[in-house]
Amino acid sequence: MKSSLHYRLVIFSALIISGVFTGSCRAEIDISCPLLFMHVSRDVEDSICISKMRVLVCPKMCHPVNGHEEGISTVCFKKGEPFGEQTEFKIRVFIPENCELTLPVAVKPATEQ
Repeated sequence: MKSSLHYRLVIFSALIISGVFTGSCRAEIDISCPLLFMHVSRDVEDSICISKMRVLVCPKMCHPVNGHEEGISTVCFKKGEPFGEQTEFKIRVFIPENCELTLPVAVKPATEQ
């Protein structure tokens, strides 16, 4: 049995393809990119740092339109030792105010340029 996410992706793909072939950009307007609250992780030297609190991020298929940078507290541990010694670290992340759908860009082959 396929998940509802699979069906949503199929519908999303159909909307994008129909917009591209008809020359209409309407498909990109119909699909929203809501902000999500998620934990952020970063590789710092030989450690992995995970935010203590969730922060606003854009979904994978979207990109931030505007926002600001902010310092957040993280807990870090050595790679491969998640139950080892933990340290605290501050990292700077970009907090989006809103997100926009990222659409594939049509690129002409080198022979046509």
